[in-house]
Amino acid sequence: MKTSPTPLGFRSCATAVLFGIAAASAAAAADLTYFGFSDIHYGAVSGPKDDTPKVRCSMIEEINSLPGTLYPAPFTGAVAVPRGIVMQGDLINDGAVAEKYPTQWANYIADFGVNGEGRCKFPVFEAIGNHDVNENLYVFNKIKERNQTRLKLGHISHVSPNGYHYSWDWDGVHFVNVNLFPGNVWHGEADAYGAGHNPLFARDFLVDDLRRNVGDSGRPVVIVQHFRPIDENWWTYAAADKFQQAIQDYNVILIMCGHQGGGVNNVWRGINWASSNGELDVFRISPDNQLLAISRSPKAWGPPLQKKIFLSYATSGLPAVINNGEWASNISADRATLSGKIVYEAKAPSEVTIYWGSADGGTAAGAWQNSKSVAVQKAGAVFSTEVTGLKP
Repeated sequence: MKTSPTPLGFRSCATAVLFGIAAASAAAAADLTYFGFSDIHYGAVSGPKDDTPKVRCSMIEEINSLPGTLYPAPFTGAVAVPRGIVMQGDLINDGAVAEKYPTQWANYIADFGVNGEGRCKFPVFEAIGNHDVNENLYVFNKIKERNQTRLKLGHISHVSPNGYHYSWDWDGVHFVNVNLFPGNVWHGEADAYGAGHNPLFARDFLVDDLRRNVGDSGRPVVIVQHFRPIDENWWTYAAADKFQQAIQDYNVILIMCGHQGGGVNNVWRGINWASSNGELDVFRISPDNQLLAISRSPKAWGPPLQKKIFLSYATSGLPAVINNGEWASNISADRATLSGKIVYEAKAPSEVTIYWGSADGGTAAGAWQNSKSVAVQKAGAVFSTEVTGLKP
């Protein structure tokens, strides 16, 4: 194991050595295209030389006309008509200014209706951003109303008890919108900006939704939020750890976010994330089970992401999937108790060995300085062992 700046002191880089595991069958296929877009900031001004508030989105013509456009290399073919456009927050600019936010919201919905009734031709699935929030929940409650329309249209299938967070499925891929960030309360999870940045029990919804709608299937999950997973100034390490623990049993293929941008080719704790900030992100899951993503500004493409995924554990071809279990405990200067859990195994029994050292040996057992067998383990049960010889 290696130390990291998380409060638990460790992150998983243990390698599970698994014997007698049969290969799984060929994976199923999907063909899904959708767009991501964030940080429009209706009502914002361009700068000191132009104080005219933004009332229309200049990217809508690009969004509407993009289907049929050829992808750049290494992708092939043309952009398909998207199933929808996912908006990762900062829809308006002044969510806390009572004399401004009604007009800004009206301009947003004139451009982005729920089902193509605005200037944008495609169904819309929006999240809240920090510029949208207010302790009176004005924009949250407008989205709550739109969620009821989405439910009636069959665009979404599960809404949180408070009406703000929601989930839906496209071609076997499960999408969960947790809005601002996947926290429960602002205190201790978004301290720097106070009660206005209340996540309104988004993490509780995420945990319940994944349990109900994904379970142990291993099917792909996409999480939608505003803050990037690396934005420790905006939400805390402690909240990020709780988020990671909530999703570690699942096949999360992507976190979609906005706020500060960063493109489509980023990784946080082993999970890919893509962040828009005024650019359009185009996502495709292709029939050969590739996740393809690329940013699009007017008439120009950005660097691409291309990643192999699987649509279920049973069709993945993986021998087993293992995670951090209950994480690390009893940490001292030279030892710690490490844990893990086999989430999925193609065929039992599975023998597990934990490797650790001061350098990451990857999947090569001989490249690690230390190892310890924890014998045969069953899927779903947390195992633990003490490791020694660590350095402070």
